[in-house]
Amino acid sequence: MLTFCRRFLHDRKGGVAIALALAMVPLLGAAGAAIDYGRSIDMRTKMQKVADIAALKAAQGNEPFETRRRSALALLESEMHELVGLNYQPIIVPIMEDDREVAVGVTISTAVPTTLMRLVGITTVDVAVESRAENGRNERFDVAFVLDTTGSMAGSRLD
Repeated sequence: MLTFCRRFLHDRKGGVAIALALAMVPLLGAAGAAIDYGRSIDMRTKMQKVADIAALKAAQGNEPFETRRRSALALLESEMHELVGLNYQPIIVPIMEDDREVAVGVTISTAVPTTLMRLVGITTVDVAVESRAENGRNERFDVAFVLDTTGSMAGSRLD
C-alpha cells in the first residue's frame, strides 16, 4: 500500500490530475450547494422576522389601510437595512372577508446571490416569506342599552 501511495504522489503523467479534477466537480458542487443553501436559510429567517414585524405594524391602529401600509413599509425598510445590496419585493395587502378587513398579509421575496454554486451555473436562489396578522376588526358585537325606569329603582326618577 505504501508503494502505491508513493507511485500515486510521484506520478507526473497527468491522468491522475484529470481524474482528480473531474471528481472534484461534484464535490465542490455539493459543498457549494450546502454553503449557499445555509446562506439562503439564514436570509429566509431574517426576512420572516421582518415580515412578521411589518404585518403586526400594518394590522394595528384605526387609521386607513394605506396609512398603516406606509408605516409598515417604513418599518420594513428600516429593519432590512442590514441586507444592503439585496433587491427585495415587499407586498402588504389587506385580507378581506365580507367587505371587511380582517387581517393584513405581508410577502417579501428576493433572489439571494450564490458563491460556490456559480461554478455549476446557479447564480441565485429565490427566497420568499409570508406573514399574516389579524387586526381584531373581524369581531362583531351586539350592544344593548337597558334603562330601568320602574318604581323598583331607589332614588329619583330619570327625566
